[in-house]
Amino acid sequence: MKPDFDRDYHRYVQQWVRSHADLTPEQMEDRIPEIYEAWKDTPMPGLGVSPRAYFAAMSGTELLDELRRQGGEAPSALLDELVERRAEREALALLSDGREELRILGVNLLMEMNSPLGFEELLSWLTKDLCEHEEEAALEYLNQDPQRLADEVLPRLESFDERTKDLLCDVLVNAAPDERIFALLMEMARKHPNLPLYAAYLGRYGDERALPFLTEKIRERGISYPAFLELRNAIERLGGEVGETAHDFSQDEYYLATHPRKEN
Repeated sequence: MKPDFDRDYHRYVQQWVRSHADLTPEQMEDRIPEIYEAWKDTPMPGLGVSPRAYFAAMSGTELLDELRRQGGEAPSALLDELVERRAEREALALLSDGREELRILGVNLLMEMNSPLGFEELLSWLTKDLCEHEEEAALEYLNQDPQRLADEVLPRLESFDERTKDLLCDVLVNAAPDERIFALLMEMARKHPNLPLYAAYLGRYGDERALPFLTEKIRERGISYPAFLELRNAIERLGGEVGETAHDFSQDEYYLATHPRKEN
């Protein structure tokens, strides 16, 4: 029978809590990292060794096999061992696994190791039809080094389709100022249906040349309340002023949800 690390950890915590009944709940919570590390070094009943020693004795291949066997239920001590020994190749191998939860776990492990090895594969993810969770994981990883992404994709920007360009903007907006990035943000802002998103991008990017476009958009009739808020924030962030507008948001669902009517 395989050891149940989660159950043993909960047993250990319960025993620890009983033996430290003099502490307040807040004090106990503050000591959770300390409790966890102590548990990893405590031999488990029926196993004969501690969780740390159990996984430390495995080879990289064995750790990867165990991780695949456990799937999304892999014990934290196993993941810690992969990170501590910088098992980058094993984490990289997970990116091509057939299960979504393991692919995303591979991304998370690479980020914890601050490993650059997943860059090419995760950039390619943005060009594929993947689920939203995978896209978010890839973007989070690539945002660790937005300048590397900019250096890689800007020379061949036109080779990407509109959907991929949209995803790339999430990272490129964090790179160093570049005329090509500003042009892309403006191009996408003019035609993308998610105006609030691109207003936020332009505000973050910090190029004052976006002010005329943003000012024009905030004056358009019929814009949504979320779009108005993001446009206003972007304009003010770039040093502009919104001034008076004649918008009526009394029928806007988001406005009504955030501004409940006062009852007489």
